[in-house]
Amino acid sequence: MIKARADRFALLWVLIAAAPAVLLIGASDAADAPERFFRNYAVRRAPHLSIGSAYGDITVTAWTRKEVSVRAAGPPSVLIHDSVIGNVITVFVMRAPRMGKVDFDVAVPPDTSLHLKNRKGNVNVSGVAGHIEVDSGDGEIRFSHAPSSSIEARVVSGDIFFDGDLTGDGPYTFQSVKGDVDITLPAWNSFRLSAQAMSGQINIGEFTLNSIKRNRRSISGVHVRGGPALNLVTYEGRILLHRR
Repeated sequence: MIKARADRFALLWVLIAAAPAVLLIGASDAADAPERFFRNYAVRRAPHLSIGSAYGDITVTAWTRKEVSVRAAGPPSVLIHDSVIGNVITVFVMRAPRMGKVDFDVAVPPDTSLHLKNRKGNVNVSGVAGHIEVDSGDGEIRFSHAPSSSIEARVVSGDIFFDGDLTGDGPYTFQSVKGDVDITLPAWNSFRLSAQAMSGQINIGEFTLNSIKRNRRSISGVHVRGGPALNLVTYEGRILLHRR
């Protein structure tokens, strides 16, 4: 059953990655690539931002301005489409015969909700308090100074790092098919833990759990008073909890 779930997750990514809106073909280096896209979007209320890119890093940082800034660097053949409907902003790399690595550098108001998707590349999110959803194929996912109300992060091959506070209703779900799930939280944070590591270790560090249930592959329990669900899953990797 567990293997079937892993296979379905991997197959789901293959189908997502093959979507025409985000497929990139080629592998040129964008380290010194010129800026190919730059937009500022003025917002009056909490925006929802979606970014789709198949190959490249996505970095999102919160700032105090009431606007969303999106920059993308890549080779000259890059075609990037954007649309705005109300408070929903969508930016994605369009399919083309010859394309390469496209890196996004984004700044958003703290209350922004995010949906980030790429096939290969790292995703970094800092300071964003809205709901965050990340789907990645191959690369590291990292959340820092993250007060998000809820998070769903999934990666096929790569580690997930979270350093923040569980301040919302949740859930906070981090899942890697092949990689570590590494979580750092303050000692006072309350949560309901469900951790599953199919082939690696689970280390909850200095956290203590009430109503604990444990077996060779999973641990569940309540820390302090309970609260939002913290769901951690890895099929080939470790689950690590650190107390800040």
